Amino acid sequence: MARPLMVRMILPLIIVLHLVIASLLALKLNLWVDEAYSLHTTGAGLRYAVLQALHFENQPPLYFLLLWAWRQVNSSLFFARLFSIGCSFLTLLCVARWSRHRFPNLHPALPVAAVALNPLTVGAAVDARSYGLVLLLSASLLAAFYGGFWALGTDKKARVAFTVLAAAALYTQYYLAFLLVAFGALIFLNRRTQLPHYLASVAIALAAFVPMIFVLMHQLRVASASTFAPASAYDNAWQVASVFLRFVFPVPALPHAATVVLWCALLALVGLCVLALRRHGSADRFDLTAITVLAGVLILTALTIFNQQITARYAAGLFVVTVLAAYAWLYDKDRERQPAAAALTAIAALLSIVSLIQIYQPMAKTGDWQRVAAYIMQNEKAGEPIMIFEANEALPLAHYYGGLNVVVPVPSALRFDTYDVRRNVIGSEADIGKALGERNASAAQAWLVTTDYCKWLTIDFHCDLLDRFVARHYVVKSRRTFFHSTVRLLGRRGAAPLTDTQRGEFAPRG
Repeated sequence: MARPLMVRMILPLIIVLHLVIASLLALKLNLWVDEAYSLHTTGAGLRYAVLQALHFENQPPLYFLLLWAWRQVNSSLFFARLFSIGCSFLTLLCVARWSRHRFPNLHPALPVAAVALNPLTVGAAVDARSYGLVLLLSASLLAAFYGGFWALGTDKKARVAFTVLAAAALYTQYYLAFLLVAFGALIFLNRRTQLPHYLASVAIALAAFVPMIFVLMHQLRVASASTFAPASAYDNAWQVASVFLRFVFPVPALPHAATVVLWCALLALVGLCVLALRRHGSADRFDLTAITVLAGVLILTALTIFNQQITARYAAGLFVVTVLAAYAWLYDKDRERQPAAAALTAIAALLSIVSLIQIYQPMAKTGDWQRVAAYIMQNEKAGEPIMIFEANEALPLAHYYGGLNVVVPVPSALRFDTYDVRRNVIGSEADIGKALGERNASAAQAWLVTTDYCKWLTIDFHCDLLDRFVARHYVVKSRRTFFHSTVRLLGRRGAAPLTDTQRGEFAPRG
């Protein structure tokens, strides 16, 4: 039976809402350091983009090649973000189409709303990084997998599409390979007649990936050379579980006790719904769950082996399948109305909206570099060098700053041959003096721009050495705090002892 017009309009309205939110944020939010890397990598020629992707970004090159081509039309930050917004738009269309086929009694607007409003999707859409493309490829791979290998009447065109998408996935984010492994395991367990076809498709994709093998081995050596101590297997497992729970229930930042209570309540609610529907659920519930769990375990293993930080971005390729698995558990194939799925959407949407308000209330990304640059340019005079720590943040600041003075990264300028966060560590106060140089060090006034963090995992950047150097040579004349950054105007001082206020000003930051 055809749905009323108002009901049919819900899906396009949700997609339009996502596009409006993402476009407004993409237009207003400042550039942050990771996006600055993307603009730099794709800001020169095609060859430079490939080399930087492989050796500086330490990633496969497809996203950067596509972004380079995209930016030939327009080189602005907003236009670069539009590529990610386009990827999120296509992801939502893919989720809607897949849901119509697999959950015929479920309005596709329900899972689409859960995906569209989730902070991960919005964040990927407003970021000039690869995660929007990762979401699109993962959703497309899932659709092609079901059409080409899992459905009763398998589609040869879907198999061809899966092969192309699998190769593209390997050239976009290595973690998407675990999705291919999970698909293969599912085929082996339940559709062995399709196993030769699946292995043939994956073999073609792997053959296309052969030129990247030696590059990947080098990148793995670089990744495993990180100096921070790995977390315990239990801690890593808890972090991965938290990431996957937030895929479905994007719980906002709350006190620890409140978060635990909320998790328990949400899981209890889901458990009750599953028990109520245990005889009438979707046949896809176990399939999608198996894909999520197996790929999640593989990602956990890889991140643990190579001592990598566990974040939602690394598991972004499993976001869509995780959300759809949740709906598969609540879907009742024998009922036209789906109250459990509607309740899940309402809870997820509410949590997403609260989280989005928390995340974007400052209307700034880390550093708030556009406002920082504007503030300095409004108040500076010639001959006032601008020290910035840590050094990588000079790149997004330089995107906005067009003032009278030189920007001095501390302890040294960012190098684009390879990326090594340890280069940002201050070894001694002499490193700061060397970065300033004799002319800048003798300036009567200088600016100091710092971020809010002094460590990355277990790597200590030694803010205490910077504080000591500044306290020894300068007096603070003014201070302005921005989103995760602070700007100070310093006046060069003599040998007079520091006041208690000045000592407090330069107390080491956490």
